[in-house]
Amino acid sequence: MVLDACSGENAIVNDALLRARNGCRGYAPKDYSGRNAKIEIIDRPTQSTIVLSWRDPTGCRYGYQTWRKAIAKRPGMCAMSGASIRRGDMIFRPGMNGGRPANASAMILAIHIDSLGIGACADDEQHFLQG
Repeated sequence: MVLDACSGENAIVNDALLRARNGCRGYAPKDYSGRNAKIEIIDRPTQSTIVLSWRDPTGCRYGYQTWRKAIAKRPGMCAMSGASIRRGDMIFRPGMNGGRPANASAMILAIHIDSLGIGACADDEQHFLQG
C-alpha cells in the first residue's frame, strides 16, 4: 500500500493500481531523483556507458542496469552526489532497452562518474587512438 499524498484526504492507494495506472513495473513519481537509492557502480564498459546496481526501498531494484551518457533535458539532482543538475549538463541516465524502468527520471552527473576513475577503458581507448 502507498500513501497518495496528492489527494486531499491522503487516501491509501493500492500499489498494484498505481503500477497499472502508470503503465510501468513500479510507481515512479515525476520528480524521482533517487534520494533513497543505494547505488554501486559495477563497470564502465565504454566512455558513454556505465553498469550499476540500484536499490531503492521506496521505488525499485535493479541488480545490473546499464546507463547511457546524455545531455540533461531538464534540471534535477544527481542521484549519487546530491549536486544540482542544470539543463545542458552531461549526465548518465538509465537505458530504455526493454521498456521504461521505474527509475527512468533519475540522473547522475557525468563529471561525478569521471572523477571516480572507474574502468580502465578510458586509458585503453586513448592509447588505442594515439598508438
